[in-house]
Amino acid sequence: MPTDTILKLKQRDFKTLKRFNTAYAQSILLKSFFEKGFKSYDALKAIVLNYYPEISENRLWDFWHFRILDEEISEKLTDVFEKLKSE
Repeated sequence: MPTDTILKLKQRDFKTLKRFNTAYAQSILLKSFFEKGFKSYDALKAIVLNYYPEISENRLWDFWHFRILDEEISEKLTDVFEKLKSE
């Protein structure tokens, strides 16, 4: 995107771009989850709640279905993947 276009963006537009970037990052995380061989929400739930039991199942369910774009869950899921790699 040209610099002059970026300068003309409004605050609302920056928030929209941030949501796009968060959705993209979330989709990459869930895709990598599938590529590791885990194919269901139940598998995701079991692994994530093993490391982070404080996450509510409703938030995790909404994350799985892209109902929410949750950066906290994205960070924790990334952390879980790193822990799985090291085991």
